[in-house]
Amino acid sequence: MDISLGGCYVRMLLPLPIGTVVEIQIGTDGGEIKAKGTIKTADPALGNGIEFTEMASSCRLQLEQFLQTLPEVTAESDGIIR
Repeated sequence: MDISLGGCYVRMLLPLPIGTVVEIQIGTDGGEIKAKGTIKTADPALGNGIEFTEMASSCRLQLEQFLQTLPEVTAESDGIIR
């Protein structure tokens, strides 16, 4: 739903508890980005905010390139990347 170099927000019906360590895999046209993260927010029936805590430099570069392809979110938009 939302992604940056520092983390992401994932929609989940049953969010994981805050503090849970997770492994993330994000598929892009350029391949797969892998990272480790920690659950920072848990919104019931909505999802989790995840902070990236570990990512290989090659995956970080790939994420940077991926983010540059996304449309810019403005204050007028709803903030959801489609």
